[in-house]
Amino acid sequence: MPQDKLKRLEKDGKEARLLVACWQGREDEVKKILNSGKPMPRIDNAQSIKEEHEYRARGKASRSATKISEIKFPKADLYRYGTPLHKACQRGDVPIVETLIENISNTSQYKACQLLDEKTEVGNTPLHCAAHCGHVAVCEVLLEALADLTVQVNGKSMQKLENGDLTYNASLASLKCRNRFLSTPLDKAREANQRAVVLLINEWPQRLKRRNEITAQLNKFVEEYVTKKTKDIAALGKDTTELRRILREAEGIGRPRVKPKVFADAKALLMRAEH
Repeated sequence: MPQDKLKRLEKDGKEARLLVACWQGREDEVKKILNSGKPMPRIDNAQSIKEEHEYRARGKASRSATKISEIKFPKADLYRYGTPLHKACQRGDVPIVETLIENISNTSQYKACQLLDEKTEVGNTPLHCAAHCGHVAVCEVLLEALADLTVQVNGKSMQKLENGDLTYNASLASLKCRNRFLSTPLDKAREANQRAVVLLINEWPQRLKRRNEITAQLNKFVEEYVTKKTKDIAALGKDTTELRRILREAEGIGRPRVKPKVFADAKALLMRAEH
């Protein structure tokens, strides 16, 4: 359909075409629809962005302690069985999933709400769908999109984590999200015998921890030699072994990756020190 006709379509028409395009894996059609004025996300049926989120940091499933969102959909709602992101995750189409995530608002609360609280009628998140179908690359993309965001623990229950914080990493929270049958993404992967996804989910906390450690080390070098200039770059030039090792490890790790700006600043510092 030409671009001018797409702009004249009603919201329901665009939603329907976007769902079909994501299910069929037509990346060009998805971009064309999004560029014509993307359909507004369904946030009225999901939890409000301003509400505090409550996710269990650890422990076994409990119907009284686990928060289950009961979402009532009107019969005319096209997204009751899944949003375009759900369809792309079920298909395992990484380029379309990345395109849809990029089009979500840059506000951290909004992105966390979309990826954690956009659920189907049975309460499945996009990560549930990708885990059940065994799409490891899609799971990594979804988790990486939430790796630098945080969600807030419900202040009413004053549930605190092991370190005493009232906030929780959004990617770890997405692994704890349960549908109406109390199944997490890990449970869905085990049900379908998706061993690669099970391995990814079990390894993710350690991956995230290691990525954060590398990021902190690179930021320390940049802060000492560039930002605050507490140390002379000439002194670093005599022994760049440690910085080179950290950069090599940062370049070799998979998702979640070190932020491009942090990596670029540290690499520029290494080049200045050597020359």
